[in-house]
Amino acid sequence: MMKKKSIFLSGFLVLFIITVLLVFSNNKIIESFYSAPHDEELTDISDNILEGSESKEEDFDTEYLSYIDTFIESEIDKGFPGAVLLVMKDGKVVKHTAYGYKLKYENGIELSNPIAMTEDTLFDLASNTKIYATTLAIIKLVDEGRIHLTDPVEKYLPLFKDKETDPIKMKKYVTIEHLLNHSSGLPANFKFYDPKSAKDFYSLDREKTIQYLMEIPLEYEPGTKDVYSDIGFMILGVIIEEVTGQSLDQYVEEKIYAPLGLKRTVFCPLKKGFKKEEIAATELNGNTRDFNIDFPNIRTYTLQGEVHDEKAYYSMGEVAGHAGLFSTAKELGILSQMILNGGKFGDYYLADEETIRTFMEPSAVTSFRTLGWNRASWEGQENKFGEYAGPDTIGHTGWTGTFTHIDPEKNIIVILLTNKKHSPVTYTDGGKIDGFKGDYFETGKYGKILTMVYNAYYKKHPEERPPVRLGIDRINQYQTLFQGKKIGLITNHTGMNSQGEVSIDVLYEKFNLIALFSPEHGIRGNQEAGTSVEHSIDEKTGLPIYSLYGQTKRPTEEMMKDIDILAFDMQDVGARFYTYISTMAYAMEACAQYDKTFVVFDRPNPIGGKVEGNCLDSSYWSFIGVYSIPQRHGMTVGELARLFNEEYGIGCKLVVIPMTRYSRDLYYEECGLNVWQPPSPNMPAVDTALVYSGTCIFEGTNISEGRGTDKPFEIIGAPWINGEVLADEMERLNLPGVQFRAITFVPAENKYKGQSCEGVELIITDRKQYNSVLTGLYLLNTIQKLYPEKIEYRNEHFDALTGEPLLRSGNYSVEEIEWQWIEEARDFAEMSKKYYLYQ
Repeated sequence: MMKKKSIFLSGFLVLFIITVLLVFSNNKIIESFYSAPHDEELTDISDNILEGSESKEEDFDTEYLSYIDTFIESEIDKGFPGAVLLVMKDGKVVKHTAYGYKLKYENGIELSNPIAMTEDTLFDLASNTKIYATTLAIIKLVDEGRIHLTDPVEKYLPLFKDKETDPIKMKKYVTIEHLLNHSSGLPANFKFYDPKSAKDFYSLDREKTIQYLMEIPLEYEPGTKDVYSDIGFMILGVIIEEVTGQSLDQYVEEKIYAPLGLKRTVFCPLKKGFKKEEIAATELNGNTRDFNIDFPNIRTYTLQGEVHDEKAYYSMGEVAGHAGLFSTAKELGILSQMILNGGKFGDYYLADEETIRTFMEPSAVTSFRTLGWNRASWEGQENKFGEYAGPDTIGHTGWTGTFTHIDPEKNIIVILLTNKKHSPVTYTDGGKIDGFKGDYFETGKYGKILTMVYNAYYKKHPEERPPVRLGIDRINQYQTLFQGKKIGLITNHTGMNSQGEVSIDVLYEKFNLIALFSPEHGIRGNQEAGTSVEHSIDEKTGLPIYSLYGQTKRPTEEMMKDIDILAFDMQDVGARFYTYISTMAYAMEACAQYDKTFVVFDRPNPIGGKVEGNCLDSSYWSFIGVYSIPQRHGMTVGELARLFNEEYGIGCKLVVIPMTRYSRDLYYEECGLNVWQPPSPNMPAVDTALVYSGTCIFEGTNISEGRGTDKPFEIIGAPWINGEVLADEMERLNLPGVQFRAITFVPAENKYKGQSCEGVELIITDRKQYNSVLTGLYLLNTIQKLYPEKIEYRNEHFDALTGEPLLRSGNYSVEEIEWQWIEEARDFAEMSKKYYLYQ
């Protein structure tokens, strides 16, 4: 009996302990559910979505992405303060990198040990507050039916009324939509914090400032134009507070950020537990612009963790609808992805897709705005959105140096946060404030970095690459340059825009085009090499056509006397010998002499940016080698013009209208442009241009370079050459990227017209590996060895082409010359980089 009782008690004790443990455990589970921040779980979800194993790095070329690092780091070395870059594709992180310093200066003095930037650094978002606080809050309230876009502002703010003295009395017509798309009629700015400027509206008190916001008069009729306005978004922030009964920061942090697990997206970070060391600094000496500005209570210390914007800080208690939000690149990536997801992220719901779509539609006032965001559209936004952004791409900038980019077509997000204002103030020559040093770096202008990101994407997806936009395609963006000016144009049949419209017609219809200038091969490009071109009249426009390949190769004073601008638009082929770039150089010299402006409409180098060959010695300069550049120079005509103007002291007033969406590794057919227009009769294909920079040297010999065949410069031969033997010898050299096929041909013109010739056809198998110039050198050397008694030279012409009279002797080591030429090409490529316009 005692034994059973003992067993019973033991069992009861075990059961009791288990029960206590279960209860205790359940209480802990319940306690943890309610006491632990719910965002921890969602932060994990966010991490999985953003940085899961299914990375999208394979969608981007890693070498091209590394160019971004090299570029930004080079700007850091030159004085740019710091940045964090986040790139996302399909909700996955592709790149998340910090550069430079979050704190480089303290009270105007550069630190010997600056504080490095980190990926989780908080940035003062400045006007990105308009998007990631105010617009998101309005989206949520619209989706909930608590606000309607067509509602008048006075519905929520009854004191928002006209005064008797207001010049425009239309406040009752101002709607929520007007405030969002910056067409409300309200002024862009108002300095409440400065009594000299604000006068009766001077305020350092938030409630008083809100009262004054209701009284500011309109400056134009609502809905009639676009005026970017901080005041409009300050009022939107007040409306959010009226509708929700919470302060703006409380509402967005509680209803949007916390449920998404965002712990580092806040207003007033220093008041909410963050340390200065976690935050990127802004201006060096408060709001003083290096002590050039003064008003009561102005901050003079380095700003780090306090909102920089004066209206937000001094007059709105650091919380306002236009500025005051701080965040990190990653958390902005989450908020941006929520927009791309149609208003949802993980389990969080902000709004439905229809509501989101409404806010992303272009404004009725301007295509460059939506409800809240800026919109890329097609033209004029390259400096911010980069060169590839489609018209539906949206984003926003912040004065302190922040930029956000959301591309719904490619599902790409780019967040580029910089502290570019954390740099010394700059001045004009007249001593006036001209901005900040950080403003002048490409990283702080955003667009170049965006272009580099997309180049990395299109390198992996060339079939998706949008067409290059030529210089002539962008003429509408340069209208002020040409308006009221008399224009001359150097061009030929290759001068046309991407739509196939002839550049002559484009300029003639839009501006005052008064004269045309013709290069070698004539205005229509149909005259043979070396044939003199005569002056004539253009049949369509009646304009005079002055020849620059006849009695003179330079524009004369008489030709130039009535011209203000001489423009250049022709397709080069990428080789030193091609006379179009010589015509350009001579025209630039004439512009310098006669004080005219020279404008280049830039075009692709059809054979890419590779540099090959020796640089021409100045003793061999001629019209087929005007300056000391390599046979294959690797530059566009616009870049060459920049180089010529500086390196050779031309000093003309030069304007280059660059292309967009172009990168220097592209061959012509990869640019998405019109079908190749042969720039001259013997340049029928891109591969012709590619071999031309190597085989053009045969023009200076008694060997046919294939003129009079369907493959000029790709076929080399003569009646006294054995094609099989030459092909075997060339194949034995195992030159990269090219094969040699024995061929028999009969030229229809030029050397050996009507005679049977044997030789080789150059067949390019790998453009990347192929070295056109060295291939031409080895081919010449092989023929010299096989037929030393047969080969002859047009000495002066040959030397002008090669710049190496030693080559005529045949008594040289081809290997030694090869290494010499490789070194010269490398030196030129390094020197010429400062004139590059493209990555």
